[in-house]
Amino acid sequence: MNAAHAGHAADLIRTKDDVCEHALVLFSANPAVDRSHETSIATRLSLSDTENADIVDWLGDLTRVVEQKVAEPVVLGRRWDPRTPFTGLVSRTEELTSDMVYMGVGVSTLDTPEQSWRQMKRGVERYSGLRMRGQGYLLLDDDTTVHLIRAPQTGPQTGRHQITANQPIETQYGHWTRQHDMIRYADERTARIWDRLQRLHRLLQAATAR
Repeated sequence: MNAAHAGHAADLIRTKDDVCEHALVLFSANPAVDRSHETSIATRLSLSDTENADIVDWLGDLTRVVEQKVAEPVVLGRRWDPRTPFTGLVSRTEELTSDMVYMGVGVSTLDTPEQSWRQMKRGVERYSGLRMRGQGYLLLDDDTTVHLIRAPQTGPQTGRHQITANQPIETQYGHWTRQHDMIRYADERTARIWDRLQRLHRLLQAATAR
């Protein structure tokens, strides 16, 4: 998803449809079957504006939206579900059956560890998404935590992703590093991202609880 995110951002850069550098991903699965075979992914990709440049503030804004929605009374016997397009927290979702439960949240961002997207985007050319890097943060309901620094899809660094997880994971991208206390020992900036993501995750769990 992060690679597709980069492609969209490069294709639409400096147009009226300029894409926000941060995108939300909600994961759902049917607990009665193998999760790898029956999952649903809901995504939120929005336009860029002056209010959503900073990922920490952006996550905080999403958290406040969920807090408000969770606090609202049930209307017409229907609970608010963040995984429902447009009325929820996302703009698109794959097929979501009644058997599927929320299992975690992720963030795709075009910020790199060295530089924010807003700082580098003035030097980005249209349709150059294959040469762009990105990052992903993933937090699941079994406390699995993953940080991905994605390499470009073309050039000498192709495929050299940096993946850190606190628990064993299966990945098609090869090597990954295990760090049990990756949130605890994160740098200050990354720790703030994880803190906001944890708060959002807890609220999403409450919103989708049966």
